[in-house]
Amino acid sequence: MDSYSILIKPVITEKAVKGEAESKYSFIVRNKTNKVVIKKIIEDLYGIKILKVNIHSLPKKTRIVGRGRSISKRPLTKRATITLEKGQKLDIHKFKK
Repeated sequence: MDSYSILIKPVITEKAVKGEAESKYSFIVRNKTNKVVIKKIIEDLYGIKILKVNIHSLPKKTRIVGRGRSISKRPLTKRATITLEKGQKLDIHKFKK
């Protein structure tokens, strides 16, 4: 599998931005991906050393929108939170050259 297809997007929420001060960054990844693959891909793409990878699954949800007329479904997704080694920074929008 292509490394660009495993990492879907970085998570940019208020909680994720606060984690950047502690060298913790979050990404949405494919559901079938494990910690070892995620660590290898991020180290290759960004050229950094990762201390730890945590994964948690976000459950799928159903919402009723507009007086019960339509149903919106959010699929099952997986979020990976990586912790960098001390003294390293990550710009999530720039890959290594």
